Amino acid sequence: MTENIFIRKYKSLAIVLFLIGLVIGPLFLPYYWLHLITLAGVGSILALGLNIFYGYCGQINFGVAAFYGIGAYISAILGTKYGLSFPLAALCALVGSGLVGLIIGVPLLRLREHSLALGTLAFTLLFSALVNQFEKLTGGFDGFILDPTKLAGFELGYIFWYYFTIICTLLVYFMCQYIYQSRVGRAMRCIRSDESLALSLGINIDGYKLLAFMLNCVLAALAGIILVYSKRFVAPQDYTIGTSVLVVLMVVIGGVGSNLGAVFGGVLLMFLPEFLIHFKTFQVMINGLILIVVLIFLPKGLAGIASRRRTF
Repeated sequence: MTENIFIRKYKSLAIVLFLIGLVIGPLFLPYYWLHLITLAGVGSILALGLNIFYGYCGQINFGVAAFYGIGAYISAILGTKYGLSFPLAALCALVGSGLVGLIIGVPLLRLREHSLALGTLAFTLLFSALVNQFEKLTGGFDGFILDPTKLAGFELGYIFWYYFTIICTLLVYFMCQYIYQSRVGRAMRCIRSDESLALSLGINIDGYKLLAFMLNCVLAALAGIILVYSKRFVAPQDYTIGTSVLVVLMVVIGGVGSNLGAVFGGVLLMFLPEFLIHFKTFQVMINGLILIVVLIFLPKGLAGIASRRRTF
């Protein structure tokens, strides 16, 4: 008992120190590291969103990159080409991604397993084609640069986006934790375990799947908004099928169904390319090797290292 109390206190202290480090990070970290942490937050939000749909409900989604891009493009176009303020542009992007998720989710979620995966994959291809087709609006393959973002007359610099990303990541994490422990989360996990059992218990399978899908879409859009405003540049290369596969890897490597694992996976796979920049040609192969090692030696993902008993 004493040992367990000591371990809990140790974990709490480590979390507090980590958060303090994030808060004071801009005081001693160069821009490069602040940018990496921002990217890690974006990856964590992407992984947490997919974890709701894939980890809770057991449904695969290779359309994450499309909604990632929808959030980025809608907010960037409204902010730069139509002069909307950042809060309004971001709100329109989130609402728009949710509506698109609702519209395509109703027919797509009638598909199962491999058919659903192919359907979401096709949507990502459709998104890429539309971006290149409407070149005057989206900038086509070359993309376009965003105007400096201002709020209340002040220009929002990289430090603002650093803190904004951390706050959004924490809020999304606690929201996912709340969903996981709620009646909604229990219903979703029941669907993943056995749809026939869930149906016999009176669970609205289609309704919960659609809710999980829409949450996945909105959180992917949020990640896209943060990315595009922090980089001040939008181009279709960031929103390809490869991006969707990368987000799936984040969830699998972190631990399917684990919110903390999703954060681990998001941070790892966003940091890794920067540390292996000299091996960029082999990045896909390296990701594949990491996945194989995790599946063989860590079937519960990185979250299984943190705790074998507790569910995060």
